[in-house]
Amino acid sequence: MVFVAYLALQTSQLTVDEVLTKVRSAVSIQDAAPKEIQVTGKATYLGVNGDYTMRFQPNGQYVQTIRGPLQAGVGFDGQNHWQTDPSGFSEVELGEDAELADAVANLLTNRWLRKGALREAHLLASSGDPIVLIRGWGQDIPEKVTVDSSSWLPKAAEFATHAGVINMTFSNWTLSGGGKLPFRSTVEQAGAVTTYEVERTTAADTIGTYSVPKEQPQDFRYDDSVPPVIEAQSIRGHLFVHPKINGKDIGWFILDTCAEVMMIDINAADSINLQKVGGSPITGIGGTIVEPFRIADEVTLGPSNEQHMVFSELDAGFLTKAFGIPVAGIVGADMFRRFVFEIDVEKPRVAIYDATKYQLSSSKWEPLYFFGGNPAVQATFEGDRTGYVELDTGSNNDIMVSSPFVWGFHLLDGRKQSESAVGGFGGGAESTGGVLEWLNIGGHRFEKLNAVFSLADQGALANPYVFGVAGEPVMKPFNIVYDFGHYRIAFLPK
Repeated sequence: MVFVAYLALQTSQLTVDEVLTKVRSAVSIQDAAPKEIQVTGKATYLGVNGDYTMRFQPNGQYVQTIRGPLQAGVGFDGQNHWQTDPSGFSEVELGEDAELADAVANLLTNRWLRKGALREAHLLASSGDPIVLIRGWGQDIPEKVTVDSSSWLPKAAEFATHAGVINMTFSNWTLSGGGKLPFRSTVEQAGAVTTYEVERTTAADTIGTYSVPKEQPQDFRYDDSVPPVIEAQSIRGHLFVHPKINGKDIGWFILDTCAEVMMIDINAADSINLQKVGGSPITGIGGTIVEPFRIADEVTLGPSNEQHMVFSELDAGFLTKAFGIPVAGIVGADMFRRFVFEIDVEKPRVAIYDATKYQLSSSKWEPLYFFGGNPAVQATFEGDRTGYVELDTGSNNDIMVSSPFVWGFHLLDGRKQSESAVGGFGGGAESTGGVLEWLNIGGHRFEKLNAVFSLADQGALANPYVFGVAGEPVMKPFNIVYDFGHYRIAFLPK
C-alpha cells in the first residue's frame, strides 16, 4: 500500500513530456531503426482464424494483411491509404476509415513515439496509470493511450469515430528490431474483436512495396451470352433485383450503391444452408451492429457471376414490412467493384457490363471517391460550398446532410424546420427536416431539395468527411454509370 501510494504521488507530478520520455525509454525506441520491420504470426479476425503479417517503416508507411477464410488488409504508401475487403478486393480509401487504419498502425508500430510524429499531446490523467491524449499529423481522430505506471509500457487505447468507440489492448511487449513491440494486441468495436499474436519479427535494410495491391481476386466472370439488362423493379424509391445464390432464386434483393457489404436475410441464408462464421461491425443510419458472415459458393446476377461470396447476415423483416414484398438481402459493393453498372432509377433500368471492355458512349468520366466503401462525388451546394456527396440507390430522400456539417455550417440557423424521421440499418437517427436551397451534382443544378438534417452523434449520418447522402430523386435526370473498380462515374443525361 505504501509503494502504491508513493507511485501515484510520483506519477501525479509528471508532465506530458516526461510521461512520453518514460514510455519511449520503456519501449527502447531507437533513432537508427532498420529501414523496414516485418512481423508475422496469427490473427483472429472478427472471429475467424488466419495468418497475420505486418510490414512497416519508421516514416509511417505500413502494410497489414490477414489471410485465411476471410481476407483483410490495410496500408499506407506515403500518399494513398487503401484497404482490402474480406473477399480480397483492394481499393483506395479516404476519410475516417483511412485515419482509423493509421491510428491503429501507429500504436502497433510505436510510430506515435517517434520524434516529430505527434501534432499534439495532452495529459488527461496523471495519478495512477497516466492517460495521454495524442493526435498525429494529418489526423483528426484523437487517441487516448493508457500507460502502465509500473512498466511505462502502453496497455490500452481508445478513440471515438462516427461508427462508435474503438478499444485496443497491448501486452507481451518483446524486444525486436527498432525496440519493443506488443506481441499480443486486440482491436474491439461494438463487441467484435480482432486479435493479433506476433510470433516472429525480421528487420531489413531493403524496402518492399506499400502501394495498393495491383492483383485483384479472380473470383468473378462475365457471360457475354447473357443480355446485360437485368430484371429490376422500383418500390418506394428503391431498386430491387433478382440474383441467384448457389443457383437458387431466394427472392428480391435491394440494389444499394452505399452498401459496403453484401447482405442476406437470416432466414433466406438458412433456407439454402449457407455457412455462418465470425461477425463484423456494420455501420448504418442508426449506428453500428455486429452481424455474422454467411458464405455462398456463388452469386449470379444477369451476366455477372462471383464465386465465394462473403455476405453479412441481417434480419430483413423490417425491410419486408416496409416494402410489402419478401426482401432476401442487399446487393452491394462486392458486385459493384467487379463490374460496370448502368442504372436509370426512373425507368427503372439496370444493365451490367464487363469492366475490362466497357466503353463510354457519350459524356465523360468524373472521379469517384470512397468513404467507408461508399461511392461519393464532389458537389457544390447552398452557400457556394464544396463537399463530398454519396450516391445511394438505397435511399428515397433528396439529400440527407451529415450532422458535423449541420453544426459546422450552422445550417439550422434561421431555417424553417419540420418533423423528420430517418431510419435504416441499425435503427433510426435523430434529425430535423427543411429545404436545402440548391445542390449541383453531375452538372445538374437541383433547386429547393427536401433535406433531412441529421442531429445524430454516431452512425452513417455523423460522418465528418461526407457532406451528405443523395438518394433516388437526385439520380432521376441521369442514366448513371458506376465503375467502382476504376474509381470513376459518368452522368449520362437523358
